[in-house]
Amino acid sequence: MAFSQHESLPIIALLMYLPALLIAFWKLLPRLPSYAQSIAKTLMLAQIVVILLSLLFQFQGSVTWKLVDMAKERNPASALAGLQLALVAGYSVMIAWLARSRPNGQRLYFLGLGAVFLYLTLDELFVLQNGLAYWAIYYTAIALAIVALTVIVARRSPGPARIWFACFLVGLALSALGAIALKNLHFPQACRLLGLYYIDKCLLTYVEEPMKYLGNWLALLGTMGLLSALAPAPKRGPRLLLYGLPALALLAIVNFGDPELSQVMRRSGAVETDLQFEANERVYGYQMEIAQDADYIEATLWLSAQPFDYEGLGYSVQLMDLASRKTLASRDENVTVLAGSVLGPFYLPIFRQSAHLSLPPEARANRAYWILLRLWRERQGNFASQNILKSDRQTLGDKQVILTELVVPAEPIDTPAVPRARFDNGFALYAADAPASASPAETLSLEMTWRANAEDRQDYTQFLHFIHDETSAWWVFDQQPLGARLPTRLWYGGLADSETWVIPLPADLAPGRYHVWTGLYRVDDQQRLGAADADGAPYLDALVPLGLMQIKPA
Repeated sequence: MAFSQHESLPIIALLMYLPALLIAFWKLLPRLPSYAQSIAKTLMLAQIVVILLSLLFQFQGSVTWKLVDMAKERNPASALAGLQLALVAGYSVMIAWLARSRPNGQRLYFLGLGAVFLYLTLDELFVLQNGLAYWAIYYTAIALAIVALTVIVARRSPGPARIWFACFLVGLALSALGAIALKNLHFPQACRLLGLYYIDKCLLTYVEEPMKYLGNWLALLGTMGLLSALAPAPKRGPRLLLYGLPALALLAIVNFGDPELSQVMRRSGAVETDLQFEANERVYGYQMEIAQDADYIEATLWLSAQPFDYEGLGYSVQLMDLASRKTLASRDENVTVLAGSVLGPFYLPIFRQSAHLSLPPEARANRAYWILLRLWRERQGNFASQNILKSDRQTLGDKQVILTELVVPAEPIDTPAVPRARFDNGFALYAADAPASASPAETLSLEMTWRANAEDRQDYTQFLHFIHDETSAWWVFDQQPLGARLPTRLWYGGLADSETWVIPLPADLAPGRYHVWTGLYRVDDQQRLGAADADGAPYLDALVPLGLMQIKPA
């Protein structure tokens, strides 16, 4: 029976383990005390299970694969890898503490070894290397330094300890080969010549994680052997710590191995939210990014489902025009991208999903939009929208929530050098002159040009007052300064745009001369916004004059 390339990976990985396990169980494990044998056997059994599960699911593309994939961070597989590294760190520190008969230089070596492996534990859990340029070079240099120091310390140590130093170095070499060399394998042509290229990746990169797991286990085996060879039989307190260190390390990883989700989202520039749906799906936050050329919006969500209830979970993101309530773009996606987890008795996977909303040309000109979210479940070809149980955002019905509203900026238009009015919040009005004359029932076209030198997250309405020069009778026309397409709460610094007002004059408007005034008032309390002329002189009653207009007799 012939195996395909990717189907042979479990066999390759387990065959890699076979000689190491034969030597370890035949020559090394019998030399260890009982506590060390129990820990080593338990961890080896656990990682074999993890490897089999990971290799079983890694070509299926399911959410379950993400939960058992050894290459992912902050999932049960990475917790096991972190546990092995943490135990190497802990037992190294115990050697430095208990081996008082050894020279201070050797004890300092083990203390430094503990610090290095503690950092590697944090790197396994939090992927610290992502923020470090040329990390492979630095890590390789550290590994070579550890090898050199280990050889020096081994030559000055008792003979029985040297086999454990050798075991530690073999484990370190395998771990470095998997974590650094294979992870950075960039020789696709050589890989193809060897027949090890599959789809778009070299197959050797798929065995990097099993190699790293095996290397960490051998390094741990060597460290426990050095503890038994170099340190005297510990008293009751330290002996309890020897047995309890694995449990303490696992407890620390489970409870503190994940950063606060809010911190992760804040570092990403995300906005926290509190949305809960009927099957206990939750949305913790979102992030919206507009492409530089304004041709798409990338919507990113942080969400979770109940443990082991994530298959078939999906979401729909829509872009709706605020003024017309017309949907301009939408995207449906399955939830598949695992971002992390909340470990512990009830494992909770956290997903970080991103969807691209392509913007049509009409959506790129200073218009306000809603980003709408809907969650759904797919069961046997049926897609059922999930009811919203709790929301700190406005909802449309019981299944759709308005995540946020945004505006796609446009290039500013040219404005006159001097504004007609400067408002107290940083807005400025330009080029708004009343026509010289009009007739009752006529429709006026009046262009309003605005610039925003600052943001003000409040809604304002612009008014026009037509006041008769002789009778003081007045007529009012109100609307948003740039129309319904862009409320003032979404104006941004640097905005410069105009709107042509269409004003239907009343049929019974009395003839005569009218003073035309304008200004802004807040929607929530009806208070006018202070205004001044170009020289800084305030306008009385915040009324900005636009000139005189003659209404002709009907």
